[in-house]
Amino acid sequence: MWNDLLQLFKFLCILLILGISVLPLCFKLFHKFENRGFIFSGIIGLYLSGYLMWFFSSCHILKFGVGTSWFCVILITVLNYSYVFWKYKKGDNSFFEELRASFRYMLIEGLVFAFLFVLVCIIYAYRVPSYGTERFMDLGFMMSIARTEYMPAADIWCAGKSINYYYFGQYIFTFAGKLAFIDMGYAYTFGLYAVMAFALVGIFALVRNISKSRIAGIISSCAVVCAGSFHFIVFKYLVPAVWEMLQLEGPAPNYWFANSTRYIGYIPEVANDHTIHEFPAYSFIVGDLHAHVVNMMAVICILAILWAWLQDSDSLSDSWLKNMLDLKIACLGFLIGISFMANSWDFMIYFVVSGSIILFGLIRHFGKDNTAGYTKPVRCKKIIGNTAAIGAFVVIITLAVALPFSLNFKTMTEGLGIAYTHTRWYQFLILWGFDLIMTALFTALIIRLKKLTLSALYVLLLLLCATGLIFMPEFIFVKDIYIDGFPRANTMFKLTFEAFIMFGLCSGYIVNFFHTQAKAEEEMYYRKKYRRTATGLLICIAMLSGYIFMATRMWLNDGGNKGYLSMDAAYSIRLENQTEMGAIDSLTDQVADTGELQPVVLQADGDSYSNSCYVSVLTGFPTVMGWRTHEWLWNNSYNFYELRAGDIKDIYTGTDSMRAKSLLDKYNVDYIYIGPREYEKYGTVENGVLETLGEIIFLAVGDNGQIIEIIKID
Repeated sequence: MWNDLLQLFKFLCILLILGISVLPLCFKLFHKFENRGFIFSGIIGLYLSGYLMWFFSSCHILKFGVGTSWFCVILITVLNYSYVFWKYKKGDNSFFEELRASFRYMLIEGLVFAFLFVLVCIIYAYRVPSYGTERFMDLGFMMSIARTEYMPAADIWCAGKSINYYYFGQYIFTFAGKLAFIDMGYAYTFGLYAVMAFALVGIFALVRNISKSRIAGIISSCAVVCAGSFHFIVFKYLVPAVWEMLQLEGPAPNYWFANSTRYIGYIPEVANDHTIHEFPAYSFIVGDLHAHVVNMMAVICILAILWAWLQDSDSLSDSWLKNMLDLKIACLGFLIGISFMANSWDFMIYFVVSGSIILFGLIRHFGKDNTAGYTKPVRCKKIIGNTAAIGAFVVIITLAVALPFSLNFKTMTEGLGIAYTHTRWYQFLILWGFDLIMTALFTALIIRLKKLTLSALYVLLLLLCATGLIFMPEFIFVKDIYIDGFPRANTMFKLTFEAFIMFGLCSGYIVNFFHTQAKAEEEMYYRKKYRRTATGLLICIAMLSGYIFMATRMWLNDGGNKGYLSMDAAYSIRLENQTEMGAIDSLTDQVADTGELQPVVLQADGDSYSNSCYVSVLTGFPTVMGWRTHEWLWNNSYNFYELRAGDIKDIYTGTDSMRAKSLLDKYNVDYIYIGPREYEKYGTVENGVLETLGEIIFLAVGDNGQIIEIIKID
């Protein structure tokens, strides 16, 4: 445990260093925030330094390594503080004054972040999941990226090809792991729960700034990170209670915390419409460092920058060029570009969200009758012109940031389809009814007051965008390989995950808004009504936030309560395959001695979401073919998968050594791995034939008497 805590401390230090490196930038972006954007500085520092390293590596200017990574951090730091000292020499001491004024807030936020981060990492260490969902894949990405000198990283499950997926999120924590000199298994765990801690503290800081209420910030943080949907309340508590009251036959349905993410199309069963409606608490509990989770950091920063821009919208220039070249707009384009590489669904979602907020911010500013004496037609032209200019600038920056990634990325989708199945009305209400009611109540209050403050406008726009996201899968979906049986799954998954974040972020503000209005209301009827509404919403959010405690308890108990294990995400994989660890370590040492980075190692392919292909996951060495469904998706061809899988089978089971050699040459295979999964998949392996093709560098007998060996091809 003490070694784990040491690794954790090193990672925390890196986040602090990265945050300090961009403090001047964040002070300028978030100058109206009490904390001057300190909690966002860790995210922005990580993205700026990490992107610079990734860009240099993608352009073959610098190799991705520890020294070059630190060079990028130093370069970003120098650029930031050169500006500060240049201003200081001119007599501008504003940075240090702001630092002094906000230091207390920064210190408290930093300590809260560290406490939450350490706490969740320790909880995780009591059950280190090995496989299930896509943990295997995400860890494999990081292992491959860590061995890559020039981006894009090699696909560990498709030798000869680069990763054709949104891998930048996994890259960014590989980068942080290299800076901290820690193994990728630790970097995986720390990256996942850094996202969770950033979400908790970042949303608190944002909502506190919007609402001027700490309680509102806490409510929103819990609603986003800790809460589930009302499916949890209904099926965990209400259904069993009704079952017992009515004395229905048979046992009451059992509830498992993952059921709340797999409801539409499952209960009742709909053969051609199995869907996914995940939310952050579930993802953090199962330990998924996948695209939608890791990009939450960029999402939080985007939403914070949008609010910072809206706060400054009263001081917009009459020149569209000045408004377009605003630092906040440039940072917005950068983060949306990052989102394209980390989780491309967020690229379109937050481009639309950003466009909505910027458009209405411009309408609010230029739409006033007294704006510089403009006539109505001129004001309309100002609004349209500024919106178009800012939108174009964001698009240009986004495309420029993502260009090196786009040049090596092949789309996995095939356009839009019209939804031919729809969610039952009661399922829709169970999942999103509370959010819709909250939105309706808030909108009704705004209409009654006939006054839309800047903060209320921001929240209302987020609510409307979130509402659009939950309804969209009822009409259209993005076509992919899951069109048979799961046509809406990915679309509903990605859209409603972001809707959940936006609804949750707004919830604390809305509770506080009703509470504040109740105190200010003169009529007793409305005063009581608003107070009851605030109390009711708060109770519902508190109930929903119980999801994370219930689900965590289920998850840990399901693991068998083995006590403290490790913070290393690879711990369980190694534990479950102890008989092969000697072979895998020997292979790693052999490769290190030869100076190779990523030789191709042949192993049996396997089903997605299984524990197959763990040799490539633990080493970062590519294999000819790995997880079936994922490679089918990434290459958009099942025939591509079948061809490679057939060749692998022929190598292991064929008796013709010449054919085996030609297939090995076809995929540039350097090593053949023979272990339990190969015997399990093929029944028999022609060891004698394969041994004629090279030198045996490892040989042992497994627990079941089967031979485990590694052959280096001549």
